[in-house]
Amino acid sequence: MFQLEKIRWWSPRMVGVHLRAALIFGSLLSVGMACFPAAASGGHDAAKTSGTAPFPPQVELRVPFAPTAFPAEGGEHLLYELYVTNFGDHAITLDRVEALAADDTEGTVLARFSGRPLNDIAMNPGAGMDMSDTVKPVHIVSGETLALFMAVTVPEGKPTPASLEHRLTLRDGQVQGAVIGTRHNIVKTLAAPVEGAN
Repeated sequence: MFQLEKIRWWSPRMVGVHLRAALIFGSLLSVGMACFPAAASGGHDAAKTSGTAPFPPQVELRVPFAPTAFPAEGGEHLLYELYVTNFGDHAITLDRVEALAADDTEGTVLARFSGRPLNDIAMNPGAGMDMSDTVKPVHIVSGETLALFMAVTVPEGKPTPASLEHRLTLRDGQVQGAVIGTRHNIVKTLAAPVEGAN
């Protein structure tokens, strides 16, 4: 009886069924390896390609203390810090930083920093300013924050925008945000005649 069941199991009809199933499984496996070659190769290639830049870049822009424009030589000035945090899994390179008039439909650029001027305002907290004369790429490694000491001047005769927005150009993309106001405090000014005991 046992031998009869065994022969029935391996009958030509059943062999054909199992052969077709094996062919279908092999075809699916080949398609999967073609679609995901890195995952199928055991992880080594996957590790090499994990540095591919995501889109959009995983970057946060933040201004902890919004500025107040004050008049001085050359126009109205805004001084503040812009923090750039890299939440991605790979380092990013910052090529250019721009401060825009947020309430201007034309997106007027009020300040632009790249090359040496960008080096001069960039600081990794705890590392100090880069005071060398060599222009260096501004890198932000995964999980770290870069501080940018922004100095924006609105020339005399030009209206000071009610708010600013920031645009960062990276090697692998562009981010825009951190909209801030420009009038957060009342600025006291002196005008003639100035009187007093001192």
